[in-house]
Amino acid sequence: MELEADLTRIGLSAYDPQERRGVLRHVIVDAYSPQGNPSECSARVVLCLGQPIEHDWQENTFLRLRPEVAILVDILPFREPGLLSRPQPLRHGPSVHFKIGGDLIRSTLPAWCPQSPGTVQLLRETAVSWLSPSAVDTVLEIGCGSGTMSLALARCCAHLVGLDRCRAAVIDAQYNADLAALENVEFRVGYAAKGIPRILNRYRRFDLALCHGMRTPFGPRAMSALSACRPRRILMISPSAGSLASDIEALPGYTVSRLGALDQTPGAPTVLTVALLTRNSRSGSPAT
Repeated sequence: MELEADLTRIGLSAYDPQERRGVLRHVIVDAYSPQGNPSECSARVVLCLGQPIEHDWQENTFLRLRPEVAILVDILPFREPGLLSRPQPLRHGPSVHFKIGGDLIRSTLPAWCPQSPGTVQLLRETAVSWLSPSAVDTVLEIGCGSGTMSLALARCCAHLVGLDRCRAAVIDAQYNADLAALENVEFRVGYAAKGIPRILNRYRRFDLALCHGMRTPFGPRAMSALSACRPRRILMISPSAGSLASDIEALPGYTVSRLGALDQTPGAPTVLTVALLTRNSRSGSPAT
């Protein structure tokens, strides 16, 4: 209620994509329980605008009854998709802390951050159960984000390499791994199509792989590079069944061995499609 009243008082009009008028594109609210790092904010609000506005934020007239909440503003390009561009802090920093299981996780914008951390534990359990990593396995994680899944997998395998296109996420992932005293992980910045071949120059192959898909496919180039890693099992997770199906079709040498759905409601309003792929025995590496 306070947030809605402040937006009205500031005079931010909602953006109309048809008439291309208005300023406020959308508002992102991340709120977490205070069980995280008490020296950091556990909640933040991001105002996503279509253009800059004149407002003296130093007067603290926005969410003045919630001085502990971090406030950021982002000016989004009209012709490009995506929820965030370059969020700038107006009060406090862009990072929040929250707990998943026994892990304290730091997430810094513009990195993706689970709005309901409680749903991540189910994702973790699914990934570990379906992939079944052993103590000698190497794991490649595409779209690792801030390492919310990486830490759980790293405790079950010999070595994990995470890849994400967001530099802030990769920095957070390494920070979170260090905080958890995990030394068998490393994280790299890059898009899947280009990042996987660079990783292969050093590691040659991986035993297992985890792909965090979004609403658009990774594409044939990325899937071809993933196939070249020759993992015996690949777990693919996506909020879009169509996107996931497109990537599976472009992935040579693998067969879907298990398919399911992961219901995150009411914690998050999405149902994730989960697919486990097994390498075909005639592809040069026997499936197990």
